[in-house]
Amino acid sequence: MIGRTAEGDASWDVGWSPHLCVIGDTGSGKSSVIRAVLASWPGSVVLLDPKRLEFGNWPEGGRVLTSAGDPHRIAEVLRQCADEVDSRMEDLSRIVATHWTDPDAKPLGLRPVLIVIDEAMVALTRPAKGETEKETRVRVDSARQSLLECLVLGRACGVHVVVGLQRPDVAFLGGTARDQLRGRIGLGILSPDATRMLFDADLSEQMDGRPGFGLAVNLTPTMPVPVPFRSAWISPADVRAMYLPESESA
Repeated sequence: MIGRTAEGDASWDVGWSPHLCVIGDTGSGKSSVIRAVLASWPGSVVLLDPKRLEFGNWPEGGRVLTSAGDPHRIAEVLRQCADEVDSRMEDLSRIVATHWTDPDAKPLGLRPVLIVIDEAMVALTRPAKGETEKETRVRVDSARQSLLECLVLGRACGVHVVVGLQRPDVAFLGGTARDQLRGRIGLGILSPDATRMLFDADLSEQMDGRPGFGLAVNLTPTMPVPVPFRSAWISPADVRAMYLPESESA
């Protein structure tokens, strides 16, 4: 469970919407939704957060494959994730399986992986120290391409993505990336243009405005249109404790 709607508990069905986009300005509850997703996630995670305060500073080990906040490291990790997707797709192709959950794919031993990118626009575009403009452009293009590969190909091989953004950005949510980010949650106050990009209609007047409240669509097959949504609450310490040894989560 990641929250509630008027109909009851709200969950995220990765079989229906393999990737999730959470939109909300600072203080809107975006990180709360991500923590709720992490609390419900059964597999391994990759955590990317340029703030390095909530998700970009976790010790690696166990179910935490990688945690990073440095721009160069984020680009490197995304490239590694794209390489892992390519490797998994090759393995599935070799045994003529179309999905990682197919019975024929069981011998491969694939396990689901969740890539979390909070403040995604900053994570992908922020210049690194000592980096020239050209070097920044090359790194940003590479990181975006790696992320796009994960979005487009990840569904079939058990790689899922949660993207956190302060506002919809056509440079990020345009074209193929937007189509793949099928599950969408908007929190706080969003402009008419923002709700059009997120929900294909001007729903700005329906935005609640309170932290943790908003609209959600396509989390499950029964949510084809945006519905009122309230995020579940789990503290940072509690969600870290689910992944880290007690001595490291304190």
